[in-house]
Amino acid sequence: MAYEGWIKERSGEALKARRIALIVAAAVAIGLCVRFFGIGSRALWLDEAYSAWFSGRGWAELWIETPLYETHPPTYYSVLKLWRGIAGDSAAALRSFSALAGLAAIPVIAFAARDFGSLSAAKRPLLLVLAAAALMALSPRLVTIAQDARPYALLLLGYAAGLAFWLRLTCSFRSGGDGAIGDWAGLGIATTAVLWLHGLGILFAAALLGALLLTAAPSPEPARWRRLVVTVALTGLAYLPCLMMMAGRTADWSNGWLGWDPAAFPGAMLDLYGLLYLDEPVTPVAARIVFALLVTVGLRAIWRGGDRPMASALALLLLFPPLAAAAVSQAGIPIFLPRTLVPVLAPAYLIAAVAIAQLPRQRMIAAAGAVALLFAANLGQTLARPSLEAWDEAAAILSRDMKPGDVIWAYPNDVKLPLERALGAASAITPIPAPYPALTTPGYRRSGSPAVVTIDAPMARRWAVGQEVPQGRTVWLVTMGAVLSDPDGQVAEQLSSGRTVAYLRSWGSLKVQRLDPPRKALKPGTSRLR
Repeated sequence: MAYEGWIKERSGEALKARRIALIVAAAVAIGLCVRFFGIGSRALWLDEAYSAWFSGRGWAELWIETPLYETHPPTYYSVLKLWRGIAGDSAAALRSFSALAGLAAIPVIAFAARDFGSLSAAKRPLLLVLAAAALMALSPRLVTIAQDARPYALLLLGYAAGLAFWLRLTCSFRSGGDGAIGDWAGLGIATTAVLWLHGLGILFAAALLGALLLTAAPSPEPARWRRLVVTVALTGLAYLPCLMMMAGRTADWSNGWLGWDPAAFPGAMLDLYGLLYLDEPVTPVAARIVFALLVTVGLRAIWRGGDRPMASALALLLLFPPLAAAAVSQAGIPIFLPRTLVPVLAPAYLIAAVAIAQLPRQRMIAAAGAVALLFAANLGQTLARPSLEAWDEAAAILSRDMKPGDVIWAYPNDVKLPLERALGAASAITPIPAPYPALTTPGYRRSGSPAVVTIDAPMARRWAVGQEVPQGRTVWLVTMGAVLSDPDGQVAEQLSSGRTVAYLRSWGSLKVQRLDPPRKALKPGTSRLR
């Protein structure tokens, strides 16, 4: 009888494992479809153009010169450099790496939900896994970052992996163990990756450490604490070169473009956790209310179930990075930006899945239906969204209307990066006042980057006088971010002096102007600029 019971138990475990594998496979397949849908149809926006430009540098330049002026560590650009050697450098190819990273986060959180179900003896473990996998696969915000050639999808994957290894260690702690060496190593590697991927990685690493301390603390076992100390020490040593690299950039942090408004913080938090990404989302209030309720119900269920260290640890993983970013922004340097904090959606969706799985049947169906409707509405809008910045439209106008001999001026100098990507590398674009990175060019660093130089009216006048434009030819002036680069409009005015503004098209802060030459030809050696 004992043998038959053992066989039955093993058969049940095997059936459960197969069902979990099917759930994860289905979620990954759906996630693959939505992440790769239209992935190359939108033009690279400015930050993505940075990714393309940096990943095209040589290794020495990338690791020695780039850290002198680039905000982020060169880790993501290095991985992207390797990837583009395989996949190419088209918009779809560059973004596909993020899509795969975002895709990999789905099974990571699904298996983390499985481990959490075992840890908490969940009544509906399969539903818990299904809800977590579905939330990760179909989240409009996660789909958006997965279609962005930026480090956020990889940062999400690192944070999700750290959460998963922390849960595995916690399972071992609860059974009286000290944690497998492989799980400790996995947590250390995931945390190191998070630290090296972004300047705010230290906030996510601190949250992982705090969660680990909360669930490891009840035991005085010396072996456990030795492993914890060794893991933290090795992770810290691995991060030290990156920390020194980032410390060298602190001098101009206070000159960055990012602002901070404490009154706007609650709204920013709601945007971060509200399942949404777009500027004009469908039913934003409903989405925020539903998600806030799910997170509250999930944490409350864990707390009332008697696992207060786990509830506290998950709350820490969820809330510490954005709250710490807000505190730093309030105290000194503005660093709070919702898209950089997207990795906290990994614990958020796990908590929401716990809430859905433990609700009574009717409430569970209502909650799952509400989330599905909100996701469907916003996911459709996400997939149909236009380019974040209209470089493709600007390039279409230039390609259609430019005549042979016309010239393009781009201001500030980093405008050339996305414009060249949209027009084609063969296009002749003159950056103002000097090619990126203009580290030694006189001017102002209003954006916080030493590589992006802005100028004033006298500088613009001198620069324009020094340019050689073929007689009778048109200048196309492409500008962006006038709030920082030309706050009083004097630079554009001086660049167009002596010419007629015959055409102006704008898309938000991006503008294209056609500056026709004077009707009357000037004598050689003279200028209308004074």
